[in-house]
Amino acid sequence: MTRHSWPGRGGATEQILMAALCALAEKTGRLPIRADVRTLGDMVGVCATTALRVLNRLRSQGWVVRVEKPNRELGIPPAWDLRVGRGVNVAAAPEPTPVAHPAALASVPPPVAFLHLGVRENGADSTSLPQGRALDVFRARGLGHAKGLIWAELDAHYPRPARDISKAVKRKLRIVQRHLSALAAHGLAVRTDGGWLLGAAPPHAVAEKIGIAGTGQRQHQRHKAERERFKADMVEGKGKLGPRRSEVR
Repeated sequence: MTRHSWPGRGGATEQILMAALCALAEKTGRLPIRADVRTLGDMVGVCATTALRVLNRLRSQGWVVRVEKPNRELGIPPAWDLRVGRGVNVAAAPEPTPVAHPAALASVPPPVAFLHLGVRENGADSTSLPQGRALDVFRARGLGHAKGLIWAELDAHYPRPARDISKAVKRKLRIVQRHLSALAAHGLAVRTDGGWLLGAAPPHAVAEKIGIAGTGQRQHQRHKAERERFKADMVEGKGKLGPRRSEVR
């Protein structure tokens, strides 16, 4: 998985969503895992509709297989099996190699540094948030997932050349350089003679500056209210299946 290049404009989001699924697998210690699109959306920093759309792309590429449908009446999310390998299209490889145990995933990619763990030391500030919540600053409507991937590669004490970061994130050098310059403009990265260092600006402060702070928390509370409302409707016998896009709760 870490060797895959994740091309295209949505590639970074696909990589991060796959990292979130891997993190859930490591947390539970077993496969398949159960996850709903609202939980995944909170982890990745996208709305539930976008999470479902990206999840479907991962399914079409052969990374994820749904092995059990959700049971909305009982509030049970679907079960997912994760596949390792080249992530090729299912049509070309109908039987990709299944993961026997989360240990077979070898390592979870860098996105977990700012998604799953939600903690990052940068020498000047320690930013923390509830476990399993994405940093607002790197949401799709913030600086974006691609910049978040690059930020996760930076170190506070050991500078990294842009070329090395480009190889690590599997993206073209000119694109990485552009993202690094954008991070530097917000104080999240610093250019030195030896390469790039992690900037001292706290991510939450940057989120405040660009007007994205609190978005993740508001989304999380909205998702929580939607679940509670659905449960109440089911108790009263008024529960109805929502539109197809919210099939996976």
